[in-house]
Amino acid sequence: LQGEYKSNITREEFSEVAVSLYEALSGKEGVLQEENPFTDTQNTQVRIENELGILKGVGDGRFAPDYAITRQEISVMLYRTLQAAKPEYSYTEKYEHIFADYDMISSWAKEAVCYLYVMEITNGVGDNRFSPKGNTSREEAIILAKRMYEKSIASKNSMMASRDGISRKESNTTLELAKLLAEEM
Repeated sequence: LQGEYKSNITREEFSEVAVSLYEALSGKEGVLQEENPFTDTQNTQVRIENELGILKGVGDGRFAPDYAITRQEISVMLYRTLQAAKPEYSYTEKYEHIFADYDMISSWAKEAVCYLYVMEITNGVGDNRFSPKGNTSREEAIILAKRMYEKSIASKNSMMASRDGISRKESNTTLELAKLLAEEM
């Protein structure tokens, strides 16, 4: 990742960052155990992440290593990295933040996007938008990994929400109203 920090980070490049983050947070080394499920990469870091449940392919045995990673994909990979590295943390409290483009966030990414936002690991792009399909630069990816590492190291048993979010336990009605308002605007 040295140099060209403003360039978009690829799925394969971020896999290498995420494995390093997993190892730093867990104190364990990622180990290859299974056959390569992907036909388009031999990268051991990608395979380790797949075995840890941190990443999945794009279908048909492909990983798409050279594709630029989207903001929602990087959020999911960071969230799964934290879950794999820190299984003792509580992930039962579900938080949601209603971005203006909330309906553009894929259903498989909403939990991760909202969790990382409430924990102040990710931010929006302005005007209360997340831009889920937007790309992530190498610089941004490094900052996200650093924030997650620092937040996790500062925490004992679980990361604490540090930004306003709506807990589903606290107010499903408020959440539904906010979603309806976002759709109407």
